[in-house]
Amino acid sequence: MAIGPSAQVADEELANFYRMITEHVVLTDPQAGVADFSAVSSFDVSVERIRMLAKMAPAMPQTSRPRVVVAPSDHIYGMMRMFKSEGKASRPNLHVVRTLDEARAILGVQNPQFELLDRD
Repeated sequence: MAIGPSAQVADEELANFYRMITEHVVLTDPQAGVADFSAVSSFDVSVERIRMLAKMAPAMPQTSRPRVVVAPSDHIYGMMRMFKSEGKASRPNLHVVRTLDEARAILGVQNPQFELLDRD
């Protein structure tokens, strides 16, 4: 799952994205998940929102399934590391990386099939 090109993400967009991921997981039962923030041009999300989302039930409730967040920018990477730290009890298999190649290595896939989710 990726956020669209040149996306501007603020508190409400990130909350909507999380809700959308949760709904998508229910419909598709994926074996792994990737949230790619590479195309995000602006990330104006509060620490409070990150903590709130981390305390929510995981979008993918099966804790054994890997999930990876791709966050190339320093700011987004730091915020996602905070999300990981705050939610580590319920997301033990969450990884935060800088590149999609790192995500593929963690998942052990050569040619993954990703689909872009509409933010609306």
